[in-house]
Amino acid sequence: MNRLLRPFGLKLGPLQAGAMYFPLHFLAVGIGLTLLIAPQGVGVFWPAAGSLFAFLLLYPPNYWLALAAMAWLAEMLAHTLFASQIPFTVFGLLFVVKFAAALFGVWLMQVGVRGPISFARLRHVLFFAAAALLSTLACAIAAVSLRGGLGLESSQFWLNVQNWWIGDLLGALIVTPLVLTVGFHGVSLATHARGRTSHSLAAFLVLLLLLGAVFLRRDGAPTSPLDVPYIVYPVLVWIAMISGPRRTALAAGLTVAIASLATTRGFGPFDSTYQLQTFLALCVLPVLLLQAVMAERDDAIALARGSDERYRAFVANSSEAIFRTELAEPMPVTLPPDEQVAWVRKHGYVAECNTAFMVALGVKDSQSPVVGSRLADHPTWSKVYVDRVRDAMRNGYQLRNIEHVVHGPYGLDRVLLISMIGIVENGHVLRFWGSGRDVTAIREAEHALAQHDSQLRALATEITLAEERARRKLASELHDGPAQNLAGMAMQLAELKRKVQDRTHLTLIDEAEQVLADTTLQTRTLMLELAPPGLHDTGLIEALRWLADRVGKQQRLIVSVEDDGVPKSLEDQVTVLLFQTVRELLQNVVKHARSKRATVRCSVVDEMLTLDVVDPGVGFEVHSIDRLPTRQGGFGLFNIRERLKLMGGSVDIHSARARGFGITQVLNTHEHRDHTDGNAGVVAATRAKVLAHAGATSVIGGVDRGLSRGDVIRVGRTVELEVLDTPGHTRSHVCLLARPASGDAPALFCGDTLFNAGAGNCHRGGDPGLLYETFVNQLARLPGATRVYPGHEYMARNLEFTLDREPGNAEAARVLEGIKALDPTNAPVTTLGEEKHINTFFRLQNPEVITRLRERFPEIGEKPDARTVFLKLRELRNRW
Repeated sequence: MNRLLRPFGLKLGPLQAGAMYFPLHFLAVGIGLTLLIAPQGVGVFWPAAGSLFAFLLLYPPNYWLALAAMAWLAEMLAHTLFASQIPFTVFGLLFVVKFAAALFGVWLMQVGVRGPISFARLRHVLFFAAAALLSTLACAIAAVSLRGGLGLESSQFWLNVQNWWIGDLLGALIVTPLVLTVGFHGVSLATHARGRTSHSLAAFLVLLLLLGAVFLRRDGAPTSPLDVPYIVYPVLVWIAMISGPRRTALAAGLTVAIASLATTRGFGPFDSTYQLQTFLALCVLPVLLLQAVMAERDDAIALARGSDERYRAFVANSSEAIFRTELAEPMPVTLPPDEQVAWVRKHGYVAECNTAFMVALGVKDSQSPVVGSRLADHPTWSKVYVDRVRDAMRNGYQLRNIEHVVHGPYGLDRVLLISMIGIVENGHVLRFWGSGRDVTAIREAEHALAQHDSQLRALATEITLAEERARRKLASELHDGPAQNLAGMAMQLAELKRKVQDRTHLTLIDEAEQVLADTTLQTRTLMLELAPPGLHDTGLIEALRWLADRVGKQQRLIVSVEDDGVPKSLEDQVTVLLFQTVRELLQNVVKHARSKRATVRCSVVDEMLTLDVVDPGVGFEVHSIDRLPTRQGGFGLFNIRERLKLMGGSVDIHSARARGFGITQVLNTHEHRDHTDGNAGVVAATRAKVLAHAGATSVIGGVDRGLSRGDVIRVGRTVELEVLDTPGHTRSHVCLLARPASGDAPALFCGDTLFNAGAGNCHRGGDPGLLYETFVNQLARLPGATRVYPGHEYMARNLEFTLDREPGNAEAARVLEGIKALDPTNAPVTTLGEEKHINTFFRLQNPEVITRLRERFPEIGEKPDARTVFLKLRELRNRW
């Protein structure tokens, strides 16, 4: 347990350590024997037990044989000089017992304490006391038994055991801590953290005076408090409180030594060994425990002080403005918002701040009286914090990343990103912690990047238009030049052919006509490729239909074009780029997909134009589009992605087979076109079956299986979807509930019935009353752990509606704040349990919702039923 230590600061071998141990053990045995054989001797204190215990703890087991040999020699020499009347056979046999007991105590310590023993740790002191107590008790029982003459049933036997045991225990408690602390840490006269050296010396002087007053007198009735032996106990406590383990052990040792020597000479107040032992035990062990407690307190204070220093250094040197605002009077959270604003203005003051905070205020003098000033006196922070108390109330007294512009001289404005958190205890706001980060450089970089991006977009647009102009010009020149010349040559050859009679010449003319026809066809093809007919006149859809027909004739690829019928007003450069993109993708289908058909689908969803090119081919690695082009190819997709990005578009590629699955079923939750318009393209590309509500099959068309409540749809080998008939958004709407066999949570694919924090509208063929029944009788009864997967993502807007209806909904405010930083294409997945906390359409009994709803619809009365609340919320959401 101490192999890495250098006891007494020396690196000694086993024999050297034994030689060092020899005089110490000889002295300890000599003192013990002197006390034992004195005319009025008492075996109350056996220091040799402590020295043996200490050295066995100081050194590893490979040293113990040398220590045992030296201890035996020391005991033989001491017995010869100090107690020759004791037979060698007795003390030789007893030495074996004492050494075995010491080994037992060391083993107990190694079990309880890993690593070097520290008497400055309470746990170590307790383990040491327990180990010393048990090992010395075992030694006492064995030693008294070996001496013989008394049976276990004899009271004198146990009295002898007690005397022997407490003598060894006191020796261990006194000598071992002193030897170990000196062995581990050396001798030091330096001032201790809890008291100066002069204080310790004064305490030791008082201890010696009191010990002299108590023990250097003849026995008699006490005549003053100084005659009571326990008067020394407060001084030992004093020493333990102002000193470390070494001085405490030394004080205890002086007490034991003086009390024992005085008693052997007939001095002192004790008539029996038992009384003296009790006194010494009560003096030694408590003060050892007390000094350990004090040492641990010192360590805790040092750690706290170091932590405080690190915290202050961190705050002081932070580049972010950090401050703490205290409220001179705690603010009740139940106050109305206006009163809370006034309260913060009146009672909020800056209690602590760093240099960056002062810089943000424009304060250059570090001695300026900012600390202690009112928060409302600083316009920058007052505008952000005081004026936003209302927002903080709704969000649990937290504000995150508020952007605020600090106006400076000469137009040198700075942008700060500020956050705040309020500390609330027992219904009162006590203080605010605030921080502000200077993001001026970041915002300037973002602005420059935006300008650069705008320039790139303009350049991409100009390149596209310039390329198209060049194509059209080249096509026009081909038409007006080479094409006309070729037509004239064809006419001349025809005229020449009529005048020539020679068959050989006629054959040559026929060959020339064929070459001319081929050249004319190639020229016309090139003209069409350069300027597709209708691209600028009739629009993108007609141009795509021409392209589909042409690819079908040239490449034998059956291409169908689908359009949702929504007008598409596109600028020329966008039209040209989209046409070129579809042409490139169809060429990839021809070259790589190994498919004989493809579908081009054009639709507008949420004011966004989407072009889908779908084929049932072999698929490919989707992430390859993110790679740079190589000699093996890839430039086409790379070019498309980059040019679309510069114009604000994007490319999204999905390859089902590359992921290890194929599309075999298309499930429509209801009949609206934004959910069904892709059916034909997917079916054409994959030959999948279409499944939909049985009541919507005639509207959707091409449905292979009509669904009813309770039907089960199997997907692959492991997934089963239960059909829920959920009218409301439309009268023929289904939701699909996945109930996994394993411990996973259920999943609800809810289409347009339930949205994150919202409910579907009923504008096109819906019924709000049926939607209410669906929510109350079906959705609300599903397990709270059910994950929600709606058909559209309107979560932020729906949460804003929830907070408009229920401003005190802290959970909705927290979720809204959290999703603001998320990618809109990676919306969080909620559960029905969470929805019941943030979705107003599940909170029909909430008093705040009802109160605010009654402000808009007084006719609903004081206690409207849940159906009325739902219908009015749906009506309000339609206009919100």
